[in-house]
Amino acid sequence: MHIKKYDFDYSRRFFLEKTTKGLMGAGVLTSLWPLIGNTGEIGKAYPEELQSLEAYTKGKVKEGDVITADNVEHVKDLLDPVAYLQVTQMGRRIKVVPQTKDVTKLHPHDFLEATLRNQGQAVLDANGNVVVKDTGKAWIGGLPFLNPQSGLEALANLTLTGSHHDQFLYAARDWDLSAQGEVEYAYELAVCEKNTVGQVSSPDGPYLAGP
Repeated sequence: MHIKKYDFDYSRRFFLEKTTKGLMGAGVLTSLWPLIGNTGEIGKAYPEELQSLEAYTKGKVKEGDVITADNVEHVKDLLDPVAYLQVTQMGRRIKVVPQTKDVTKLHPHDFLEATLRNQGQAVLDANGNVVVKDTGKAWIGGLPFLNPQSGLEALANLTLTGSHHDQFLYAARDWDLSAQGEVEYAYELAVCEKNTVGQVSSPDGPYLAGP
């Protein structure tokens, strides 16, 4: 008999407890990023019960299933509102595949390497900017706060490393509708971004070259 120490609501309670204490880091059984640095694998940071969608949904959804309007309520808390709307109202189907535990498949190599190399060097200056602890220079690359201790540090992680690449280009189409549901404007858009600091793949170093 296997007695489950961590039931399907444990992850939510654990997160809330850490949040109220001001501890924003990841991992339950151990600290996540030291484990990544040593093994490159995240599974040992979480108990088995928190790594199984079947356990989370009490057997109602499992690997190999397809999430549709018929069963989406069982995983509603795991979906963002738009994905939930697409499944319930637009016929979207989501196949449940095995989870990926190999962290090298979850991040670009250069970004992951910079995160591990530069860990512990980031601090917030008086203006709330992320700088290098010993020099005060702008951030040098990778996730700055592996175990964020405040909302500002967590937000800095998202702001500086949104794409995990030095530059990216996203293309999208947009249709603006009238109150009657007719297309009034149609656009083909492109969002481009290039980091000026914290670069991880440039041969010139972490800062954009130039005046």
